Amino acid sequence: FLYLGVAVRDDKFLPYKGRDGRGFMGDSIEFGVQPDGLLQNGAPRFEYEMHLPLGEKRCAIARRAPMPPQPVEDWQAQVVATGKNGDVNYQAAIPWPALGVTAPAAGRTFAMALVLNDKDNPSVPYSGARKRVLWFGGIDDKNIEKYGDVILVMP
Repeated sequence: FLYLGVAVRDDKFLPYKGRDGRGFMGDSIEFGVQPDGLLQNGAPRFEYEMHLPLGEKRCAIARRAPMPPQPVEDWQAQVVATGKNGDVNYQAAIPWPALGVTAPAAGRTFAMALVLNDKDNPSVPYSGARKRVLWFGGIDDKNIEKYGDVILVMP
């Protein structure tokens, strides 16, 4: 598994209302992996979004690439509001095959990008207007050339 954890300090947590693959319209994360580290558009990529739907306790994960989009139900994952302001933690144990990474080992390199969506304007709910924090680019414009390298290490 790739263990992904994102701790967010936020003034308010505003989740999207449902599980329809548009979690990015509220507070959420989106991430993409290009398993071969090619950093070339047109290379195979795997892209996901993760959020906690409004009023629910179980997080929603959707695969957006490769097509067709579909919900992900079999990951060990959670999105937990900490109770302090709008702080929230995103955690997932992602099976390597879901990322197209074969034979993960120390020294293995792949390309990845992640974006944190911060929806802070409840007066225009689910409009898409939001703040974003990027860990490498390429998610918004589907441009793998902006992904960054990740090198696996062993403790």
